[in-house]
Amino acid sequence: MPRRPKMNRRMAKDEQKKLKPGHLSRKGLLMTCTQCGQHGHNKRSCTNSK
Repeated sequence: MPRRPKMNRRMAKDEQKKLKPGHLSRKGLLMTCTQCGQHGHNKRSCTNSK
């Protein structure tokens, strides 16, 4: 649809970014492998076999 593009407001340095409602940030979460249950890698790069 043709219309004027929306502009993003410049955030202050001390202002936190707001997430969309219903979304959570993944900041601080550890990656866990579903294959072996260890932290630090995922199923794709898992070398341990169950």
